[in-house]
Amino acid sequence: MKNQFFSLATSAVLALAALNAGAQNLVANGSFEDTTLSASGAITNSNLAGWSIDLVGTLSGGPYNFAALYFSAQEATTIGATGTDKPGGNWIMANAGTSPDGGKFVAIDGDSAVAARLYQTITGLTVGHTYDLTFQMAGAQESDKFGATTDSWLVTFGNDSQKSTVLSNPTHGFTGWINQTMSFTATSTSQVLSFLAVGTPTGLPPVSLLDGVSLVDTVAAVPEPQTWALMLAGIGALGVALRKRRNA
Repeated sequence: MKNQFFSLATSAVLALAALNAGAQNLVANGSFEDTTLSASGAITNSNLAGWSIDLVGTLSGGPYNFAALYFSAQEATTIGATGTDKPGGNWIMANAGTSPDGGKFVAIDGDSAVAARLYQTITGLTVGHTYDLTFQMAGAQESDKFGATTDSWLVTFGNDSQKSTVLSNPTHGFTGWINQTMSFTATSTSQVLSFLAVGTPTGLPPVSLLDGVSLVDTVAAVPEPQTWALMLAGIGALGVALRKRRNA
């Protein structure tokens, strides 16, 4: 009988492990903490682990205005009320506080002429499965520019593109962070996940912020009926064993 209880308990533990594996975040460095950058600096294809970046704006072949990484919005505000993306370039983060995800976050110019795309390839997908993408976003503006902007992200996973909420930002303002959730269906076992900064008008510039990117297989995260049965049987066996030990 003792061996039977042990077997059921072990099955429950394995079932829970399988459930946790199914809910695993498939995005590498989704919080942007793994980096060789200092407190703030330009993102390149070699210093932000897991991610690549390229120019997709109308100024083909030219440098994007900026794509920067910061430790926290709070740090940016305490350095003379500005953050720095490059020598001579500053952007306001008025009353921004810290990203809900904590630590570092990405800031990319959404001007259509110099827009940049941040992307990575996600592997190990199951064709036909639904994947939930979640992330935090906000809008900001450079300190030497004036005028209201809009800030958003165009998110693409494989051949499916979806638009985030469009945030309206007053001159020298900060919109605050909001959560976003999108659902995608995999059509291949390997697909590119990308974030394109989109904003208006050109020249101000509109700045889109990004943090806490997570992609989860919703089908694998839901346990099969037999998994639930194993979990319940294991929990029941553990309860019986504990009562017997207490009575003894």
